[in-house]
Amino acid sequence: MHQHSSKILPLNSLCIICGPSKGGKTTFCESKFENYEIVNPEKIKFDILGDEHRNDINHFIWNEIYKRTALKLSLGERVVIDSNNLKKQNRINIANIAIRYGIPIFYIIVNRSLKDKIESSPRDKMVIEKQEGFFLENEKDILKGDGIAEVIDTRSQDFKVIKKFPLTNILSEVKERGFNGVTVIGDVHGCLQAMRQSIMWAMMRRNLIVFLGDIVDYGPNSLECIDEVYKTLTNGLAIMVFGNHERKIERWLEQVKQGQLKVKLSDGNKITTDAIEALTYQEREKFEVKFKTVLNLSRHHWVIGDAMFVHGAGLPEMWDLHSTRLYGRLENISLFGETNQEDPFKEDGYPNRIYNWIELIQKNKIIFVGHDIRQTEMPLVVQGMRGGQAVFMDTGSGKSVLGKAGRLHSADITFSEDGLPKIQNFVQN
Repeated sequence: MHQHSSKILPLNSLCIICGPSKGGKTTFCESKFENYEIVNPEKIKFDILGDEHRNDINHFIWNEIYKRTALKLSLGERVVIDSNNLKKQNRINIANIAIRYGIPIFYIIVNRSLKDKIESSPRDKMVIEKQEGFFLENEKDILKGDGIAEVIDTRSQDFKVIKKFPLTNILSEVKERGFNGVTVIGDVHGCLQAMRQSIMWAMMRRNLIVFLGDIVDYGPNSLECIDEVYKTLTNGLAIMVFGNHERKIERWLEQVKQGQLKVKLSDGNKITTDAIEALTYQEREKFEVKFKTVLNLSRHHWVIGDAMFVHGAGLPEMWDLHSTRLYGRLENISLFGETNQEDPFKEDGYPNRIYNWIELIQKNKIIFVGHDIRQTEMPLVVQGMRGGQAVFMDTGSGKSVLGKAGRLHSADITFSEDGLPKIQNFVQN
């Protein structure tokens, strides 16, 4: 697994490629990073004007680079700046965006030897030598990271680029990345210490972590829990499904910005929103970027082999839907589970849940859900009439249920060669 690599480039990071043209930067970028992550001034000029040599509009192009960098970083993406002989002021201007959001910055030095460059393009000898001289003048500052960045010199160092999980064949990817299995963690609801213990348990077993959503609300440390989830997601140690509580806080943040607050907050929600409102402006901006990143990297459901992970409930058609987002009825089911349409609410105001979806789970398939507290002592495993199973992982963490304090549970899962999941154990923290 990637923990053994000397340097890790997390998913939400700023990577500035440093070096002259003819240094192999573009080829390097394309071999290491996804195309959509790379921001290149020449490409932007071509996209806008069809002419990558229009240096007379460089001022406008750099404004566009700053805007794209800020947007992509704020949404939880990685940005790779590929520009020849980047001036110090431009480097610092870009880096300041990442500093403002609390996002890690890397200077990656890419430069072939002068001899190799001249041998490959002898006619450009004078231009190459001039560019090399300009780079060498700046190399001292670059090697120091301008005092703001971690430096990776590819002439002597290697590193690991964390990649997003693909839309399909996730089980193969889990195995390829060296994970032994999966540890699925139920609804955390702001209980930081229990969540940290569950994460450590998974890492000790070299398992991929699957968070079932509802990280926030009720418990005392929702913001710190988001910070912890952010680290595990961006370092490729975990994946996550949306919870309805993340969706509620997302809507609240959007409506606050718009000045049109309509969302109705529960007492549990208010613990989180009060904590957010107590932050300074700078702290809040950094938190919101981490929260957006967590949502950006989450899906409504994940399918790994014959196991589905979803917050509320899973339906048969979801097994073959390979997308990061669900819409309409399926989105609603994934977040809130199945409710009685004729009588949607009980006397206490809580949803009147039904479980017809369990009877539709095929033999040898398992759906892990959170959201619904069926019991607190241990996750509840229910067998459907077709032979499949549903596992209810929410055991009341952060809440009091019938006078009892709930606890956080996780489950360790292994997979056979044909993708059949096997629950090894349940662990309480």
